[in-house]
Amino acid sequence: MFLSNSIIKRLMKQAYKRGLIVAQTEARYYIAGSYWEMDVKKEFLPKQILAQLIELAGEVPAEGTRFSATKEGNQLETELPCAVNVEGFDEIIEVTNLVLLNGGVAQRLLQHETTGDVYIINNAFIAVADNAAVMEDQGEYRVEKPLFNKSRGLLWQNNVARFHASWRSDENHERLLAEITQIDITEDPVE
Repeated sequence: MFLSNSIIKRLMKQAYKRGLIVAQTEARYYIAGSYWEMDVKKEFLPKQILAQLIELAGEVPAEGTRFSATKEGNQLETELPCAVNVEGFDEIIEVTNLVLLNGGVAQRLLQHETTGDVYIINNAFIAVADNAAVMEDQGEYRVEKPLFNKSRGLLWQNNVARFHASWRSDENHERLLAEITQIDITEDPVE
């Protein structure tokens, strides 16, 4: 799976404090926090992630079910998503080399090549895409550039897994971001 095990494990642990969402469909596992979500084909979910899931939630949901896991227990949730909705994620966005530090958190700047619009996202959501973890020998494809939706955020995906993260708002840097929109900061994109 192209997703970094260490980052996913950290995100799961953080999400567990407020409610780690876990679901299972016939073909995939769905795992989510409050501002990120992922789904992966069952046979590609790394054992380390599955072990962390069981350690936190105490169980894997039955096929066709979804629950929210916290230290107080697991709460069954019905009629809520069990997969990442990729509808509307149809344009590529450039990952730039620019990072803002905000409250000790690294925020990566991304820019739409055509409009110049600049978006901010937690840098962990860029680092989560790890082509070194791709299981090419099992038919998994590498990921290249993320897709985006202006209102919903960023999407990394390949033939095995999907990872969606919401945009970050940054009122402290609104003026700076408006100015940066006038500059092409994609000239030296991160490879």
